[in-house]
Amino acid sequence: MADYIRYADNHYPKGLNSEANHIRLILRVVKNIYAGLPASQFGPQQFKAVRQILVDDPTCQRSTRSQKKKVEPLSRQYVNAQMSRLVRMFRWAAGTSGIERPATADHPANASATVAWR
Repeated sequence: MADYIRYADNHYPKGLNSEANHIRLILRVVKNIYAGLPASQFGPQQFKAVRQILVDDPTCQRSTRSQKKKVEPLSRQYVNAQMSRLVRMFRWAAGTSGIERPATADHPANASATVAWR
């Protein structure tokens, strides 16, 4: 994840609403839950669990300062965009030999479409 954050910082413009910042936010959620899990073992169940956390707990993507304000649920569009960023990280890692691309078609690195809202 650290390599992808460095890549994003160099590849995308900086700022509060920048792509690099959104990538940091989704990776923070993943790190909080699956810090000890190797990327090659991150599968569909873990992917769905991250998505469910975004849906159930909108404060997971907020700083401690903004948690004092009333928090609106994250939109489906934002959740899907965040999950697409996560898929992009796995594809980037598989393409740079950071992880082996799993043989299973349902692994996030092999995803071909945006996550459906369920």
